[in-house]
Amino acid sequence: MIFRVLSSVRQAVYETVLRLESEQLGYGFDFAELVEAAYISITEIPRFYPRTEDGPKRIETREYYIARFEYRLIYALKAEELVVLALVHARKRPGSWKTRLKELR
Repeated sequence: MIFRVLSSVRQAVYETVLRLESEQLGYGFDFAELVEAAYISITEIPRFYPRTEDGPKRIETREYYIARFEYRLIYALKAEELVVLALVHARKRPGSWKTRLKELR
């Protein structure tokens, strides 16, 4: 299965790392490590994590929850591809990430 992370997600991770690091030394690094662990985990067993409650019915979207920082990594499963669509804070408006679905090929 092909694994792909949208550039907007890479940018969001980078910005979050910088912000967290500015708030407390080491937090950004910890967050980056947890994101990398999430990528590994979802590629190993993509259907292990729950389907998104705020996602569309026509596309299989799931989420990996980074509890320590209250972030959701949203990803879509297609026939031959796993695409990380969004990094969103859990308190953000549900479904706000769905605009990223248009970036699926």
